[in-house]
Amino acid sequence: MDVKKKFIKSLIVMLIVAIHVKAQDLSVRNVSVINQQGHVRIDWLYGGSEDLIIKRDNIEQTNGLVEIARRPAGVGTFIDTEANAHLAPRAYVIVSSLSPDVIVSKIVSTIHMEISYDSCASTVNIRWRDLKHENYFQNEWIAQRYIIHANIDGVQKNKVLEAPNQQYSFNDIPENVDNTFYVETQWTHSNQITSNSNSISLFTKMLIPPDYIRALSASAHSDKVELKFGIAPNNQLNKFIVFKSDKLNGQYNAIDTMNSFNSEILYSDAKSEPNKKVNYYKLVAVDACNRQRTQSDVSNNIVLQATNNDFNNLITWNEFKPNAFAYSEYDIYRKIGDNQDELISQITQNTSLTDNVEQLQGDKLSGQFCYYLKARKTDNPNEYSQSNTVCVYLKPRILAPDAFTPNGDGVNDIFNAVFTFLPISFEMKIYSRWGNLVYQTKDANKGWDGKQNGKSVATGTYIYSIKIKTPGNQAVEKIGNITVFYP
Repeated sequence: MDVKKKFIKSLIVMLIVAIHVKAQDLSVRNVSVINQQGHVRIDWLYGGSEDLIIKRDNIEQTNGLVEIARRPAGVGTFIDTEANAHLAPRAYVIVSSLSPDVIVSKIVSTIHMEISYDSCASTVNIRWRDLKHENYFQNEWIAQRYIIHANIDGVQKNKVLEAPNQQYSFNDIPENVDNTFYVETQWTHSNQITSNSNSISLFTKMLIPPDYIRALSASAHSDKVELKFGIAPNNQLNKFIVFKSDKLNGQYNAIDTMNSFNSEILYSDAKSEPNKKVNYYKLVAVDACNRQRTQSDVSNNIVLQATNNDFNNLITWNEFKPNAFAYSEYDIYRKIGDNQDELISQITQNTSLTDNVEQLQGDKLSGQFCYYLKARKTDNPNEYSQSNTVCVYLKPRILAPDAFTPNGDGVNDIFNAVFTFLPISFEMKIYSRWGNLVYQTKDANKGWDGKQNGKSVATGTYIYSIKIKTPGNQAVEKIGNITVFYP
């Protein structure tokens, strides 16, 4: 009977102890980073009456957990405002102030997340980890799965990964948008208990390419083609590549790279041969990833050609910006010798002109006719592209009388040649019929007055030789007879 009583008494004591210990159980329910300053919130359940000590890993050292706060029984929450858990994971443990070896929680760690943005790949790479010091302590909670919360440009996109995965990449991230990421951890001991990592906001900054690039002009200048492009005002890129082709729809090759933040970009192509070759150009804006972002329309130089048939000068040229929707307008200019340039025609939607110059002949005008044109598109009338300058040389005709009467009466006293166009050099010689030189001059304005050495020559037939040279370096010679008589 005594043995039975002792057994029942022992059983009752064990039950009382078990109930007491159960009442004093201490369990952490949540440890989460709650803001971008790295503050940590810890929640726990505790049915005992003893004050609790909250310990955290030592920031300065790695040799254990140190006390950071005390909380009375009945309080189940603490916010650590000095955790800096946005910089690194932090580990915590809660113990009884009186029985730290008996009443003690598991060691739990925050999850620290890091992200990197690959702008060239349009990818956000995410990594996360908890805190483990293998020589001292480690996180005693075991992760079961992770939920990556991603708000990408206002659209929620979550991804669930089973542990032990601790990295993930989001692809096709739009440029220049706001994004927010954090990792939620579900633990193996309870799906109801979760912890959130630090949250990171990311603006996927990329320099904005121009909305447009306009090819404004392509003008021949000496042996170069001078290009001008207009850049949209919203542009933030400063790298541009000039492309060139010998065909409108051919292959375009990069010929140069330049850096500029200007609203207009000028470029000079020294290998263009603008007097005989049509070149096609476009400008492309390039971002930091060397991706071509914005491309201009195609521009080209204008090669002017001219041929002569008697008094008709035929001028032809290639079309300016043939792919453009707007019509081309051409202003054709002519320059005769050293005279001022003059606008002689305005043409739309045509690429040729015949200039009849018969009414311009005379000994006061050069036989050199030079032409160039300015082209513009009707949708951009303030920008001109100028062609090369091309010249034709009309061969002067030498006109001379058959006879003259140098008798001093003021009528037909001087023998002189007349030219259809002014030569650049002149020489006239008069010979007797026996081949003796009677007179010579290199002044086209000075004729022969019928004298030799100051004395009038005898009536008769003489031979003249007139040689001239044109602005085009053509040599022209006329030989004929001139009769001298005195009425």
